Amino acid sequence: MEIQARFMTAFLNIALLIVGTAATLAAFGGKTWSEGPEPILARINLRGWISLLCLVLAFAVGTVKEVVTQREDTRKENTARQISSDAARKQAEQSAELEKTKLQLEALQKLDQSTQDRLGETKATLEDVRGNLGKAHDELDRQGDVNLVTALSTSDQRVTDVQFIIPFTSKGTKGTTFHDVFLPKDFSPACRKDTEVDVALWLESGGVQYFRYSSSDDKPSHEHFTDSPPKVDALFHATAELFGDDTDTMINVNLMRNLAGQRTTNLHAATFVIHVVGQNESAAHFLYPALGLSEYPINVVGLTPYEAFITTDQDDERELQKRKDLSATCDKEVRKYFSEAFEKAYVGITLNQNKSMTIFFRLKALPPAVRLGSWTVSFAVDSKPLIFVNDQFAGLLGVKWPDKAEKASDANH
Repeated sequence: MEIQARFMTAFLNIALLIVGTAATLAAFGGKTWSEGPEPILARINLRGWISLLCLVLAFAVGTVKEVVTQREDTRKENTARQISSDAARKQAEQSAELEKTKLQLEALQKLDQSTQDRLGETKATLEDVRGNLGKAHDELDRQGDVNLVTALSTSDQRVTDVQFIIPFTSKGTKGTTFHDVFLPKDFSPACRKDTEVDVALWLESGGVQYFRYSSSDDKPSHEHFTDSPPKVDALFHATAELFGDDTDTMINVNLMRNLAGQRTTNLHAATFVIHVVGQNESAAHFLYPALGLSEYPINVVGLTPYEAFITTDQDDERELQKRKDLSATCDKEVRKYFSEAFEKAYVGITLNQNKSMTIFFRLKALPPAVRLGSWTVSFAVDSKPLIFVNDQFAGLLGVKWPDKAEKASDANH
């Protein structure tokens, strides 16, 4: 429609120009009527009639053009008013829709806040329930420990052996002596030569039992039968001739690792058995979680070289300084190794009434810490009392305890 109107306007403008030009040219350069007494129409010549006709046509074309222009302007005004009206209507609809959306959003916000409040209340309720369940669980555990302690205290069950087992992780050192496996593989020779390892095992009435290993100790096992109580140790490893076939040794090490709950192994495990039959101890004394003590069942201590004699001789003073520097280096390596080589451990209690059953606990290695000037890795209790049947680690080690210990046990009964 708009294209047609533009075409019509252009056509009328051109026609008007043509007619006007023709009228002008017709009157240009001559007269359009003759002089005389005749009427005006009789005196108009051809040039005059042409000019007059062109003027009439110009008037007609101009009139038509104005009508067409007026109609087009009116149409445009109507279209503009319609567009403005539509825009106003759409704006009003959009405003109404926006207001509706705003109201819905406010309602959703209120619903969300209400839901959050309910979730908070539910969470608080769940926390209360969880706390109550935790308290109930702790109380049941405590009652279970108390019942177990009471039962063992009032029974004739006595402890014959206490076994401590430390399986090494896959990052542990492989070796044939305790001194080798308890220290880093790439330990500097100077550090290895002067560093000693203490394994301290906590017993209730027997106090702490110590095993110390130096670089000069090349034995994979030791028997301390003259100690009170007597004790033995042995290093299980896949090349140990002491225990026969390597396959059996690997099975035994994996059994120890599984009992302790450790994830990896290098097929090496340090075992310690303390023969307390002569002490006539109740099994209740060895329920480690029930002990109100801060001592850990196992502590492995790296005694790095940090002591030397101090004299007035200047050379000895320089030697002392060198050993202090060496100690700092050794401490760093021991700390790193202790944090990687140990994960879990095991402590078992064999009863005299049923030697095929052992009460045992899983232990977990704590981060290495400095105790009395030396890096120490401690093993804390990590389980409730567990039962293992057909557990004969003392027999597995091939231990033949002194007759006096067995006779003492018989005398007590």
